[in-house]
Amino acid sequence: MIISIERATVCLVAGLLLSPMTRQQSASPLGRWIGESRCVGAHPACHDEHVVYQIDATGPQRFTLDGRRVAGSDTVDMGPLSCEGDGSARALVCHIPNGTWRFAVIHDHLEGTLMLRDSTVMRRVVAYRPQPHD
Repeated sequence: MIISIERATVCLVAGLLLSPMTRQQSASPLGRWIGESRCVGAHPACHDEHVVYQIDATGPQRFTLDGRRVAGSDTVDMGPLSCEGDGSARALVCHIPNGTWRFAVIHDHLEGTLMLRDSTVMRRVVAYRPQPHD
């Protein structure tokens, strides 16, 4: 099959024009995320966890992150966190009594860090959007 140069150019330009829109849509932290939360450093009470997050908007630059962790065959509700946007439309800051969670969409995944009040990092999270069959 022979494809004309003009048709190939149109397809290439259309692909380039559509790909930024796709990336912009996926850059939002809203939706469901599934991944791993790993302990950092020596924190005896900390355990690595498989996590499921649901992030929803509650107002301008206001969000709720509802978290669950999988422990064996049980799913444990960690409860909702109130979060605020950082102005970038792809990052959240969630203050808790013993520190601050920071989450950001990086390419196709959500990265999170829990920093304690003494500025040490206690957890790192990497989560992905579930595929349609998940």
